Amino acid sequence: MTPATAIQNYLLLHLHREFPGLDVWRANVVGRKPGVSVVAAGEPGQADLTGVWGGRCSNCGTMSSMHTVGGGCSEVGGFIPQGRSVWIEVKAPGDSQSSIQRDFERRVIRLGALYAICKVRKRETVVDIMAYFKLPASLRMLTARPVEIAAFFEELRGKL
Repeated sequence: MTPATAIQNYLLLHLHREFPGLDVWRANVVGRKPGVSVVAAGEPGQADLTGVWGGRCSNCGTMSSMHTVGGGCSEVGGFIPQGRSVWIEVKAPGDSQSSIQRDFERRVIRLGALYAICKVRKRETVVDIMAYFKLPASLRMLTARPVEIAAFFEELRGKL
């Protein structure tokens, strides 16, 4: 597991607990290699995590954070405009935004989305997060949240 993947996984687990109205998921960009047939998906430069804040399913009206795939609602649909699109870029120590990522950030903000960057600067934080995933699930609930992640949650709370 790379440091960035560990941070993304940690955020996915804890964003749902910290922000009950936020529904968030990974948003991977799949590339294409010469000579290999691969389905292209995603937008170059898009953030690592995306989601919706406070939206409702356009088919059944369920809040996005409570909606489940296959829960009796049609798979075709989306979230109606009460929800706000959320994009979260994750940066491990030593990483920075590329120009294409900055372009994507400007574009989604111009369209009214919330964009946040979770920058983890200390290698110790990454080590703590990776150790967290090696614990049994029962102990994970008892471990302290890394200070840098707690600061990011406060920043995100101010934007929501």
